[in-house]
Amino acid sequence: MCISYVYKVILNITQSKMMSKVASAVGKMVNPGTYQAAWTGFIADTHVHMRKGSIKPLFYAMTIVGVAGYSIEWYSKGSK
Repeated sequence: MCISYVYKVILNITQSKMMSKVASAVGKMVNPGTYQAAWTGFIADTHVHMRKGSIKPLFYAMTIVGVAGYSIEWYSKGSK
């Protein structure tokens, strides 16, 4: 009986910590400020690379276009 009670208490503490982490993650996902900060950081990083004459932004763009194209093709043809 005592071990079962301790197990339940530990389980409740673990679940409440886990739920607070989940709630925090969900809060970040629905907060527009999170996406605004990520976009601002991405633009700032891209500008730095472009000023240096780096080719990284080109590879970023090619990767985004490639993944989007492959995803669209898979969705329209391959998923059926």
